[in-house]
Amino acid sequence: MSPKRRLRSKKSRSKAKSLRSPRAPAKPVKKRVRPRQPLAKRTRGRKNPFNDAGFVLICDIVDFSRLPHEKQDKAVTRLWSYLKANHKNGLLKDPKNYVVNGTGDGLMLAYFSHNTTIRHEQFIEFAAGMIKHMSKGKKPFQLRVGVTQGPFGFVQPPGAQARQAVGTGINQCARLVTVGDNDTVTVSEDFINKWGQRSESSIQQLFVPTADKPAHDVVIKRGELLSLRFYAPQGSGLNSASKKIESFRVVRELITRQLDAMEKALIDLLHFAQPELRQTPLDIRISVLNERRLNPFASALCTTDYRHHAGGNGIKAGTAYPLTEKGTGPVGSAYAQNTICVVHNLPEWLTNDSHSKEAYYRLYTENRPYDALGREQVDGFGRHARAFLTFPFSLMKADPAKKLYPDGAICIDIMQPLQGFTREQLEIFTGQLQSKYSDALAQLWRLRGQL
Repeated sequence: MSPKRRLRSKKSRSKAKSLRSPRAPAKPVKKRVRPRQPLAKRTRGRKNPFNDAGFVLICDIVDFSRLPHEKQDKAVTRLWSYLKANHKNGLLKDPKNYVVNGTGDGLMLAYFSHNTTIRHEQFIEFAAGMIKHMSKGKKPFQLRVGVTQGPFGFVQPPGAQARQAVGTGINQCARLVTVGDNDTVTVSEDFINKWGQRSESSIQQLFVPTADKPAHDVVIKRGELLSLRFYAPQGSGLNSASKKIESFRVVRELITRQLDAMEKALIDLLHFAQPELRQTPLDIRISVLNERRLNPFASALCTTDYRHHAGGNGIKAGTAYPLTEKGTGPVGSAYAQNTICVVHNLPEWLTNDSHSKEAYYRLYTENRPYDALGREQVDGFGRHARAFLTFPFSLMKADPAKKLYPDGAICIDIMQPLQGFTREQLEIFTGQLQSKYSDALAQLWRLRGQL
C-alpha cells in the first residue's frame, strides 16, 4: 500500500470513530477486603479466645545477669529440664492446654483448661517442685516464682515458631514475681480465694500471712492494687513477709509522718494569722486520694488507706469522685485541673434539720470551679466539713490537657468554717503546704508498693 493511500485509510478510520456514540465510562471495580480477625484469633492451630480465669506462672533465676556465661547456660538448661521431667504428668500432658515461653532468665507457663484438668493445689505443687529442682546439685540456683489467676490469650505472630501468651494475667504475674524473696512462691489473693471456693479446707493456712491476717497490698499500676501472700516449699522456713514488703511498710510509715507534719504546719499558719483560733482545737483530717479505674470505661479519684486524723474520726469512710474534665468536688478539681482548690465558710450540717442540709449542699455545689456531686453522695459523706483545702502532687510534670494527671491529690477537710479568712489567704496557705510537702510526698508515693 502506497503511503498516500495508507494516510487516507487512517483518516477514514478516525472519522468513523468520531461518529460513533460516546462510550459510558467503566464502573470502578471494588476490591474485596477480607475482614481482619482479632489479634487473639490470628494464630495457627487452636483459635483460643482470651481466657477469663487462666493459671499463670512466671519464674526468674536470681542474680542471673551476674552469673558467668557458662553458669547461665547451666541454670537455664536445668530449669527447662524440670519441664521435660514433668512432661508426661497431668499438668503438661496436652500441649494444646498451655503455652510456655522463655523470658531470658526464666520462663512463663500459662494454662488454659484448668477447670477440667488440673486443680489449684497442683499448680502450687508444680511451682514448689520447680524451686526444689533448681536447688539440687553441687551448684544450686535460687528461683523466684509468681502465680496468679487472670485473663490472657495467645497469639502467634508471623515468623514466630511458638505461641506467645498475652493479657492482663500475664502482666500482673510478671510484676508480682519480683516481690517475693528467693526460693519463694508469691501468690495473688484472687488465686487463693478461688482455690478456697473449690476446697473445704482452710488452705490460706499454708501461706504467709495466714487466714487470720490481711494479705499484703502492692500497687502494680497507678490506682490498681494487688493483694499477695507467700508460699515456700516445706523445710525452707518461711515465717515472715518478704524483704521488699517490709521496705514498703517503712515507706508507708514515712507517708503517715508527712501527713502528721502537714497538719501541724497548717495549724501553725492558721494560729499565726488568727491567734484567737488557739482557744478552740481545730478538727482537721488529711486524706491522700489517687485515680482508680472503676470499670473499663470510667475512672474516679478515690480515697486511699492514707488518712490522718488526731482522733481517728472518719478514717474508714471514703468517697469516689468521678473523673471529669473539671473534676468533681474540691479535691477532684485539684486533681483534674492540676491546681489548688479552696472552699470554706460552709454552713453547719445538722442531721435533723433539712434546711441546714439544703443550705450546705447549695453552697458546696453552686458557682464552684468543679462539677457538682450528686445529692446522695453529699448526704453520704462521713464528715460534712465546713472548709476544704486541696492540692495535687506529682513527681513528673502533669498536663491534664494531654491526659497526664498528677500522681494523686491531698484533701484537707476542716470542721471549722474558717470564716475569718479570705479565699486568697487560704490559697496562699495551701500553696505553702504544697511547696513544702508535695515533692517528698510524691517520691514516697511512688515507693509505697509500686511495681
